[in-house]
Amino acid sequence: MSLGKLFFMGMESTANIPEKLRLPYDRGSLSQIRVVLDGMQARLGISDACCLALRLVLEELVTNSIMHGQPTADRDGSETGIHVDFHIEDQFLIFRYVDHGSPFDPRADLPRDAREDHLDDRPDGQLGWALILHYCDLLDYQRASGQNRMLLRLREEIPAAP
Repeated sequence: MSLGKLFFMGMESTANIPEKLRLPYDRGSLSQIRVVLDGMQARLGISDACCLALRLVLEELVTNSIMHGQPTADRDGSETGIHVDFHIEDQFLIFRYVDHGSPFDPRADLPRDAREDHLDDRPDGQLGWALILHYCDLLDYQRASGQNRMLLRLREEIPAAP
């Protein structure tokens, strides 16, 4: 299966990992990330370090969507919340992150220094995208149907399931 098909086929996904996140625009929903990742880790044998990196990235993305996205659609609807689908391909965890907030293309809209990997030199409150890009590669972004759609790949390999 191609990454393009996984990413561009809309809200339905052929992700090969059954766990999905469907979150409202509410900081209370951050706890659901850990529950889903704990299940994935137990089932797939994902390392603690990999799971922690993914959790940090997802918490940062969701927090950014809540704090800065200003969604115009129903904030709590199952079709208009924040959606994350997971897929493993060539031993890498790939995930599609979709929100309904204001247009934000991290490839173009981030200041240059936010794309540089100097985490120790950043003032408090400015670690978000530097942290995300430290642990993940942004494979693609598209703005479509009022959605920000990002495809990201965790940089650490996932060991093959026994």
